[in-house]
Amino acid sequence: MNLVLWGVFYVILTGILLYFFIKEKVIVEWLKEKEKNIADRLASKGDLGKMKKTADIITVVHIIILALLFWKIMDSGQDLDFSFKRNIIMVVFALNAGVLILRKKQEWAFVVNALLLVLGRLMMDMQGIYLYSYLALGCVLFLVEIYLYQSQIFEAVHLIETSITAVVIVLLIQNFYLGNFMIPTGSMRPTIIENDRFFANMISYKFQDPKRGDIIAFKEPKDNKLLYTKRLVGLPGETLSIDDNGELVINDNVIEMKAHLIGQGKKALTVTNEGLVVILQNGYDNRTGTVYDEVINFKTNLEGKEGTPIQVDKKGILFSDGEMLDTRVFYRKEGFLGFAGKIYIPKKDDVVKLGKIYKMIIEQEISTQSYVINYVEVPLEEITEQVKAGEKFTDIFYNTDNFRTTGETYIYTLNVKGKDDTVMNILDFKYNKDTMNSLLAGQEIALTHDYYFAMGDNSSDSDDSRYWGYVQDSRIKGKLLFRFLPITKFGIVK
Repeated sequence: MNLVLWGVFYVILTGILLYFFIKEKVIVEWLKEKEKNIADRLASKGDLGKMKKTADIITVVHIIILALLFWKIMDSGQDLDFSFKRNIIMVVFALNAGVLILRKKQEWAFVVNALLLVLGRLMMDMQGIYLYSYLALGCVLFLVEIYLYQSQIFEAVHLIETSITAVVIVLLIQNFYLGNFMIPTGSMRPTIIENDRFFANMISYKFQDPKRGDIIAFKEPKDNKLLYTKRLVGLPGETLSIDDNGELVINDNVIEMKAHLIGQGKKALTVTNEGLVVILQNGYDNRTGTVYDEVINFKTNLEGKEGTPIQVDKKGILFSDGEMLDTRVFYRKEGFLGFAGKIYIPKKDDVVKLGKIYKMIIEQEISTQSYVINYVEVPLEEITEQVKAGEKFTDIFYNTDNFRTTGETYIYTLNVKGKDDTVMNILDFKYNKDTMNSLLAGQEIALTHDYYFAMGDNSSDSDDSRYWGYVQDSRIKGKLLFRFLPITKFGIVK
């Protein structure tokens, strides 16, 4: 039934968009007439002097709000961990300040603020609450100022209407046809590097199930805020583990995940004694400003041949002495998957009930100065007491903020009827109070979704399903198709 509904939806939506582009001139003329009517209604017959004085007062208040919120954004550090986001924020605030000081072109400031308000999170993964508070308030204040100053009302209405139309079209294309995604972290290195930009197929998963090896964009279940990009490695109904050789084991069979090194043709490459690929002088430490040789989680069949030079062709295939190397992704046995050893990935119609509850504790090893995560089983009462005290399930179970500040959070396992394998927690449950209450009461729950297991190619530095569990099918937005920035790595991603 869903296939039919999606098919009808796409036929209707595509027809509307085609009609808009084919009849663009007619629609534009119609819109201009409507814009003129709106502008005529907005043109005030009142005392323009008093309106201007009121506008001046609002502008001063606006400047104060702008300065305060800009300071809060800089102080909070939200969205400042990546330079391009910081630069965008600074450019927008500089533009707003210039418009407010000159008291001209408020319509342009409104458009820029509205665009960032709508597209900032969707296309650039910007999250700051202070930023969005200002953008929303700024849009309202700029509209008030446009009206009170009564300067070029028709031009302002035309620009705003044109921008709204463009944003609606972009949103439709972004959500239902061709998504535009930026990768903010290094969890998929070296397949995908920080700040690479991709187009994603937003149609295919409406009509077919994801496949193993797909690089997917999905909304993470931990905090329900960010879009993640990972490689899908486990399918519904499968068992999954990682063996001591870093290989993926599905249903007790080793599955080789082939690795491609796109866009590294000009870099000098070698291998470690374990056969892991090394990209010479490719890593950069922001803290010390030093460059280092980056060991990546791609393993070749050159074990025991440390320092052997290797080459890569345009398709990302690795060679040594003219012979193609067997190259696969090397996965680290970490997180709860490493603790459990082997897990089952639940599927639709499976019946589950609560298994065990663990406190997830991050601790520092004195000998290595590295951090490790320990899992300590706790009684059910430890959770029910917190619920009675008014704690929310979203705060109790795998809450990123709590984990960062206290070093502790909770996870649980599930038992699947007819299966003996460990099942990791389904974090989507914590967003439904009734479901969690039923689970804690020991009741059985029939699943209405399929679930998937996703990991980053850079499993040494990837926050993925090994730690927090499964990706519900409804969370998967699209499949990454090809990289368009940087231009030097333009092409299909594998």
